[in-house]
Amino acid sequence: MHLTLEVDDAVRMVDCLNCCGERLCAKEISSRTGVSLRFALKILRKLCAAHVIRSYKGVGGGYELNKRPEEISLLDIIEAVDGKIGLTRCVKTDVCSKNRNSTSMCKFYRLYSNLSDSIRKKLAAVTFDQISDINGNKPIECPPEEIKCN
Repeated sequence: MHLTLEVDDAVRMVDCLNCCGERLCAKEISSRTGVSLRFALKILRKLCAAHVIRSYKGVGGGYELNKRPEEISLLDIIEAVDGKIGLTRCVKTDVCSKNRNSTSMCKFYRLYSNLSDSIRKKLAAVTFDQISDINGNKPIECPPEEIKCN
């Protein structure tokens, strides 16, 4: 199991919004995180749909966190971008990948399900207020940029 590039970028983008503490346009987020604007927009749509961030249109518009940092976990970001996580397809979909015509699960389902639950709990326990504290108990600074959003 590994985190996708899209999840990694989404985590960086949410961290940027958290650390900067202000509404940022997609161009600013893209520039500050090194994520291409096109890819950033795709990720921002997913984060908005999951209610992790909110968007504002028009002059002064942009994106900001929809929840307090302590209410946003790594699990929230992963599932907003990639959907439900699980070690195997059967854990993600509750459909046995080996015995497709049966509603009963094979002996490995419980093992994989328990492992997946443990991973989910660990990811849910890591929140963005904790991530900000990693850098010596202060947020990682977003460098000021001169970017025209409108």
